[in-house]
Amino acid sequence: MRHWLAGQLTDGTREAATLAVSEIVTNALVHSGLEAGEAIEVQAVPAGERVRVNVRHRGELFPAVASTAPSGAVGGWGLLMVDAVSAAWGVEPADERIVVWFEV
Repeated sequence: MRHWLAGQLTDGTREAATLAVSEIVTNALVHSGLEAGEAIEVQAVPAGERVRVNVRHRGELFPAVASTAPSGAVGGWGLLMVDAVSAAWGVEPADERIVVWFEV
């Protein structure tokens, strides 16, 4: 995906997309209860002037709210970073899976 994004985005926007994908995939691995070998699908598609990236995996739907991490906390910053580097983001149901998406 990084190579495809290289032709679609400026360097700074590509770096933002890479960070957001990393955070969302990490959240999926840590919080969704995935079993070894279960897939996490990442798809990037043009969306007008932006690129929309969908990260699809098994998990429970959660509110698309980037809450403030506790002061001094080591974790809890992922969705705040996604919110900071993306133009928009959200969470949608997809069959028995969820899609966490963002646009840059």
